[in-house]
Amino acid sequence: EQEKDNLYVSHGIDPYYISAYDIKDDGDLDIIGSPYTMGSNSVFNFIFDSNKSFLFALAGPFIYGFEYLSDGSIVPTAQATLNEFTGGPTADLVMYDGYLFKHDANPWRSYTIDSGTGFLSFFNEPAPPVDAAIPGAAITSGGYLYKLSGGIPNNIYSYSLDIPANTSSQISNQTFGSVSLSTNNSLIRDPESRFLYFVSDTDSMIYGFRTNTDGTVGAIIDTIATGPSPNAAAADPYKQFFFTASTDGSGGYQINIHRMNNDLPENTYDNTGSSVEILELLAVRGDN
Repeated sequence: EQEKDNLYVSHGIDPYYISAYDIKDDGDLDIIGSPYTMGSNSVFNFIFDSNKSFLFALAGPFIYGFEYLSDGSIVPTAQATLNEFTGGPTADLVMYDGYLFKHDANPWRSYTIDSGTGFLSFFNEPAPPVDAAIPGAAITSGGYLYKLSGGIPNNIYSYSLDIPANTSSQISNQTFGSVSLSTNNSLIRDPESRFLYFVSDTDSMIYGFRTNTDGTVGAIIDTIATGPSPNAAAADPYKQFFFTASTDGSGGYQINIHRMNNDLPENTYDNTGSSVEILELLAVRGDN
């Protein structure tokens, strides 16, 4: 969370935890308080609300709510859990126009967030429903919702949502390949909202799509080879580098570092080894 320079990490093996850290100017990390236990519920995804007042996490069958305090610590809200979640690692939370959206095996559902308490209230399920095929990552960018289909051939959908009117409009549907999608797939937003990048662990490729100002998705501009079986990705905010985390093909793990040529990563890349599997990447730029 860049406004307060804090980092939140989900970790553990039954019990699971969320830990909070303060990021120092030199990049060092100081833990804030004690890790918050999630019990036997592994955290699949978490997100801040639009005002950075609350943190919401998908874990087990629940949406967990936390108040985000000024010192960077998190404490459960009065409505600590909401039993509204069906799915697994493919599930997602996104913020759209001030509403929290939950995506899993059930239809998309939107929730209002009480600004004082963080209490979540079911609002609606947009009709016709947003594609709920699993697996399939989803993100919001430029005022639109983008969603990967889980079927073959693969499709990437874009939607315009009108939450109060309880409607959704599919703006475009771009077919782009025939690879098996898995829980390790990543859908990455261009910091300038001009491109989307789909990173496929099935064929170890980065797919680049143009996104238009009207919310439509154009055809594939290019496919870029990356390390074997990537399961995480991140774009540099300055668009100088594109990162993926993958295996090294010999039983180990690595981070692959692509330079970017304008909007697209280059096919050649450097890599740095890792002793452990990396499940998430985030690229940020500091002030120093």
